[in-house]
Amino acid sequence: MPIHSRTVPELGTRALILTALVALTSVAFAQARKSAAAQATLLARTMQVDQQARLRLETSVRKEMAEGSATQQELDCVRAAKLDFVLDVYARAILATLSSEDITRAIAFYASKEGQGFLKHSIAQELRTPEAAPTELTPAEQAALTKFLSTSVGKKILAGSVLETVESRTSIARGLLALTTKCQALSP
Repeated sequence: MPIHSRTVPELGTRALILTALVALTSVAFAQARKSAAAQATLLARTMQVDQQARLRLETSVRKEMAEGSATQQELDCVRAAKLDFVLDVYARAILATLSSEDITRAIAFYASKEGQGFLKHSIAQELRTPEAAPTELTPAEQAALTKFLSTSVGKKILAGSVLETVESRTSIARGLLALTTKCQALSP
């Protein structure tokens, strides 16, 4: 039927239906984006990025305490602080770099017993003193890590191309500096 022969109500109904479809598509897209952001945050939390940042900062404050330039109050402040900004920074980096399928695969690895063992091992290795004996991965942890490293997401994450960007390091450094300044101000 030619346009000129349609009635105004028919055109109005079609425009209303088209507007509703556009609105529903926008809502669906927004929901998918929120879901992806939630998955990225879950991965960051599962990887314990906030706890790793806290341990590094605590180690630094303990060293400063041994040198006499920090106090127990500063250490207590660091221990009590929420490091949600670290999760947010890493979640944004994950969301910008990994597909939904990659995020799901990474969560599966890091949430597994072997993935959690790998995280504990990595943290222990990073924070160990030169005189401390190195820790070892169990055979099951090593096998799971080898399998994860053979995937594209494993390579992306463990090669540092996902989390260790200039932007993420800068944002985290700013947040940690603000926290350190706040904690130092509480110290007598």
